[in-house]
Amino acid sequence: MARINKYLPILDDYGTRIKEEIRFALSLAEHEESNNWKNLILNTVNCLETEIKNGEAPDKAVKKAEEKLSEIGERASEYTIHYIAHAHIDMNWLWNLPDTVMTSYDTFSAMDDLMEEFQNFHFSQSQASTYKAMEEECPEMFETIKKRVENGNWEITASTWVEGDKNMGSGESQVRQILYAKNYFAEKFDIESGDLKLDWEPDTFGHPATTPKILQDAGIDYYYLHRPGDKRAVVPRLFNWRSSDGSEVLVWNDQKLTYNNHVREREVSEVLKFESETGIKEYMIVYDDGSPKGEEVRKIGGEIEGTKANSEVAILSPYEQRWSM
Repeated sequence: MARINKYLPILDDYGTRIKEEIRFALSLAEHEESNNWKNLILNTVNCLETEIKNGEAPDKAVKKAEEKLSEIGERASEYTIHYIAHAHIDMNWLWNLPDTVMTSYDTFSAMDDLMEEFQNFHFSQSQASTYKAMEEECPEMFETIKKRVENGNWEITASTWVEGDKNMGSGESQVRQILYAKNYFAEKFDIESGDLKLDWEPDTFGHPATTPKILQDAGIDYYYLHRPGDKRAVVPRLFNWRSSDGSEVLVWNDQKLTYNNHVREREVSEVLKFESETGIKEYMIVYDDGSPKGEEVRKIGGEIEGTKANSEVAILSPYEQRWSM
């Protein structure tokens, strides 16, 4: 990669593109234990270096390199990365309720702008309380959200009132979190209770063993978390979590990349590790798009388009594939 880095200023925007394609190709060659592919990649880098030294235009030099990598590209196209945009909004951590309402409004306004700019952009919001705040304090934004939900760009992932503490709350408290949220969305968005099947808990600091039973009794099949316990413990990224009574939910553990992740090209190769663990060729990367005016989506838009040559990348919602095994 050092040889590619040397030519990045010359290659302009094409530099990052070919660098990350070569990075993924190397990871795939290691994954497949293919010495032929490793030799092909080395030959491609040598040819790219020669083209640049001979004064070839960046776009043409990179295109020739990609053509040489086409054999690996065909294999790489079997993988899909799902980028999931969400915004974790603390209700009252270091601020009061008016600040929370304003943060929610600013975030949602930015997401609406992005939906105008990127037609396939999806955004997920997981706390019923933020919708209620918009309904009471910012009714125009509330109506905008309803329209975005209707056209499919806005995913309601809120099966609880807030992303609440799972440790201190009683079982009754957990059940009412779900009950109030489902009743609210049934009334305001005409969403059936059975359609809210995901409990999104990125910042919860503990997960009681009774959780699968509570969720299953409420018709919730999927659980997203980031803090599975001791950081030193190795917890699978995808697993079935079973309560003592046999109730199960399918869990996505985002311990490695975190819910507050920002998009980094090198993480595309995580799909290969995930395939080794599960046999699944699709991978989910969650990123927090609570950034001012949605800069994170604008930042990755060009990068995604630039890396689509050798891998399939999608800006989707957590419900798009439902983590099916």
